[in-house]
Amino acid sequence: LIQPMAALNALGLSVERLADDGDPARYDAVIFSKSHGKPALALASAARGAGVPIVYDLCDNFLAASQARHMSGARLERANAMIAMADTLSVSTATLAEQLRADYPGLSAEMV
Repeated sequence: LIQPMAALNALGLSVERLADDGDPARYDAVIFSKSHGKPALALASAARGAGVPIVYDLCDNFLAASQARHMSGARLERANAMIAMADTLSVSTATLAEQLRADYPGLSAEMV
């Protein structure tokens, strides 16, 4: 979380951490980095309701983890809910981007 924020700040973008009780409507966009817990889903829902674009950043292949039973069904359900609300995904590998695009047609998934 800290390194991506520092990288975006270095590019001249104003980036700050959004608290669990924060107001996402005051931002131009909200990035969730590997976050799909209940507080993150509530913030994403509030952002979606306010028309704020959502980027979901993934570096782990949760699809493979769920297939290997390294991820609970509840956690997979929350990750899928976050993907459903996201306008785009940023991912760590081209393979993960390709897999997500295949599993979620119409979704923008870009390697960064």
